[in-house]
Amino acid sequence: MYRRVLCDWYLSDGIHKPLRLDAPQNVEEALSEAGAIPTGASYEEHTFSEWIYRRTWRYKSEFTLPSPEKRAFLRLSGMRGSWRALVNGACAAEGDGDGAEFEVTALLKEPNRIELCFDPDKSGKIRPVWGFDGMLSYRLTGPAAVQEASFDEDAGGAKVFTAMSLVKDARCEWTFTLRNSLGESKAHYKEDLLAGYTPVARQLFAGKLQRGETNALTVSVKADGEESDEIGLDLFLPEEGTVPRGFVGRTEAMMGLGETAGANAAFTDGEEPTAAHRRLAARHGLESRTLEGVVPINALDALLPYDKLMALAGSESALDDNALWALTDSRRDCLDETLKEVPSGEVRQVTAQSRYRQAEDLRLRALDARLRGLPFVIGGADEGLESPASCALMDDDRHLRPALYALVSAWQSQLAFVRLPGSIPEDGIFSCEVCFVSDEEISRPLTVCVAGYDESGNETSRTLFAAACPGTVGRCTMEIPSSGGLMIRTTLLKDGESLTVWDTAVLRPGTHFEDLPRTQLLAAQGRIANVGRAAALGVCVPSAGYFGCLLPGEYVNATREDPDDAEGLNVYM
Repeated sequence: MYRRVLCDWYLSDGIHKPLRLDAPQNVEEALSEAGAIPTGASYEEHTFSEWIYRRTWRYKSEFTLPSPEKRAFLRLSGMRGSWRALVNGACAAEGDGDGAEFEVTALLKEPNRIELCFDPDKSGKIRPVWGFDGMLSYRLTGPAAVQEASFDEDAGGAKVFTAMSLVKDARCEWTFTLRNSLGESKAHYKEDLLAGYTPVARQLFAGKLQRGETNALTVSVKADGEESDEIGLDLFLPEEGTVPRGFVGRTEAMMGLGETAGANAAFTDGEEPTAAHRRLAARHGLESRTLEGVVPINALDALLPYDKLMALAGSESALDDNALWALTDSRRDCLDETLKEVPSGEVRQVTAQSRYRQAEDLRLRALDARLRGLPFVIGGADEGLESPASCALMDDDRHLRPALYALVSAWQSQLAFVRLPGSIPEDGIFSCEVCFVSDEEISRPLTVCVAGYDESGNETSRTLFAAACPGTVGRCTMEIPSSGGLMIRTTLLKDGESLTVWDTAVLRPGTHFEDLPRTQLLAAQGRIANVGRAAALGVCVPSAGYFGCLLPGEYVNATREDPDDAEGLNVYM
C-alpha cells in the first residue's frame, strides 16, 4: 500500500536563495508564481527567462518514514526531463521523464534528505516543461517484496507476473483477489524461494475477466506465514471487435487526454507496457498496448519557425496574443495555406482558420482509419509544450483546443459523415460520399440525413440514406450557393431520434472565411447560442465539449455561462 510522503519542498539552482514550494511545481511555473521571471508570453519575456533552462535545478526536502525496521520503497511521479534522485547524498535512481520506484532501505537515516536534480534542458524548445510537479510516495514491506508486477489477458484468463525480491530464503504464499462485475474470485499458491530476485508467472481466473470494464486485482504476499507485501493492479479490456485508437505516451496527463477524447487504448512506443503504464491506463478506462508495428499518426509534430510568427504578428510585442502562441509547436497547422486564404493577414483570422483546419484534418484522418478498420494512434501526445501533438490538443495554458473536440466527435460509438472531394469545381457543384461508422452491432438499419444550409441558415437540400453496416452508404450531389458558403449537416437517426450530428463547412473557390457574414454567440441561462442572422461556422465551445456549427437560433448547453473560451470562424465574441 502506497502512502504519500508529506514534506516541504525547496527549489534552488545553487545561486539563488532556495524557493519554498507549497506543492511541487515544474521549474518555470514555480519561478513564475514566485515573481522570479515574467508571467507573460511575449518574445522579450521568453528571451529574458531563457537562463532558467541552462541551470541544474534541485528540489530538496526532508522526510521521515514509520517502522524503520521494515523495507522501504519510494515512488516518484511527475518527473519532467533528465533527473537523478539522491537519498541522504547517495544516488538512488535516475531517469528521463515520468518517474520510478526504488528501494531505499539501506540509505535511510533520521532525518532523511531527498534531492531531485534536473540537468539543463537540451531539447532546444522555446519553452520546455521540466522539473518535478508530481508526488513522492512510499510503501513498507516485509522480507518478501514485489519488485515488478504486471497483469494481462491470456487464453481466456489472466496472466500475472510478479518479480519478488527477498532478503532471505522463505516460504512465500500468494493470494490473488480479482474483482469485477462478476463479483470476487480468489486464487492461492505457495512456493519456496531463495534470497534475491525471482520472477514468478501464473495463469489464473480462466473465463472470469470482463470486457468493457476495468478488472481489479490485488496480490497479497506472505513470507514464512507473516504478511509481507500487497499491491493492486488494474486491467481494462475493451469490447470484442473494437479497433484500438489512442495516444502514445505514459503520463497521467496523456491518459486523461485519451479518456476525454474517447480513446480506448494507451500505447507505448517500442517497449512493453510497464505496470505503472497499465495501472494508469486502466484508471482512465483505457487498454494498455504496445504499437506492435502500427505506424502512428504523428499529428502536428514539428516546430513552426519563430521568425514567421513574428512576421505574421507584425512585431515582437504582438506575440503577447495568446491565440497566436497556439501555433508555435504545430507543423500541420496549415499556416502557409491559411495565409493564402486570409488576404488581410489579420492575426486572429489566420489563427482561427488554421486551428479549424487542424481540427478538421485530424478528425477526417481518424474517420478514415475507422472506415478502413485500422488503428489510429497519435504519437507524441504528452504533457507539456515539448510534446508537439499536445500542442495540437491543448494550448499554452493547458486549455483543450478544437482538435481535441474534433477527435471526440470522430470517436463517437456511431457516426455518419460526408467525405468531400479533393477539389471543388468553380461552379460549386460537387459530389460527396456519405459514410457510416459504428462500434456496435446494428440490429436494423439506421437513417442518415444529409442537409445543406446557406450562410443565413436556410436549408438548400436534403437527402436520406439507409445505414445497415459500416462503410459508404451512398453519394449525394450538392451545390454551394452563389454567395460562397455552404454548411453540411449529417445526422444519424434511429426511430426519428437524432443519435449524432456532424457538421462541416465548404466554400466556393475564390471565397474566404473572412468574406462570410459575421454572427454572434451569446451566453445566457447555461447556454451559448447563435443570436445572429448567419450560420456560425467552425464553432468550438470547450465548456460544452462542442465542435461543429450553429444555425441561427441554435445553442449548446454549457457548464458555465461564459463564452470566453468559445471560438468560431465567423463569430464575434
